Amino acid sequence: MVNTKNNIAAFIDLDGTLCDQYLWQALFAHHRKNRFKLGTLYAFIAFHTPIWLLYEFHFLSKDFFYRLHGTNLA
Repeated sequence: MVNTKNNIAAFIDLDGTLCDQYLWQALFAHHRKNRFKLGTLYAFIAFHTPIWLLYEFHFLSKDFFYRLHGTNLA
């Protein structure tokens, strides 16, 4: 018998093919409104915004960016 309460799956869309900025905006708004793990939210933003900017200005390769960006999404 499988205990389904402990089975968790994360489906990540790194390249934006399944979701766009509105999903991220809604996720952040939900965390701020409900004051849910705000420290984790702000740490995520502080870490991922600079690497996203470096990727946008072509200072990071796509493979390196995806690997670094996907390390702690779940």
